[in-house]
Amino acid sequence: MATTRQNAGHSENSGRPRGSTGESTYREVEYLGWLSKTETPVVVTLVDGEELRGWIEYFDRDIIRLTRNRDANLFIYKDRIKYMSEDPQAHPTTK
Repeated sequence: MATTRQNAGHSENSGRPRGSTGESTYREVEYLGWLSKTETPVVVTLVDGEELRGWIEYFDRDIIRLTRNRDANLFIYKDRIKYMSEDPQAHPTTK
């Protein structure tokens, strides 16, 4: 009897529990939520080296929405982000 292999060389489960990425601690969601809630100014550095400044108004699994004061607001795919940090040059927002 012959067996058919689908996705040869790729395991469906890869030894991890279903839904697990193997590296997620869920701290990203907590931190992005805090940045968004407090409207903390951030610097987003893209993989090509471009730096964008603003605050995170919205985020989900794949994107962030960077809201900027003088420029157009942007939706940025997370896989295009090299790193992100709080903006040390920005003045704190007061409400």
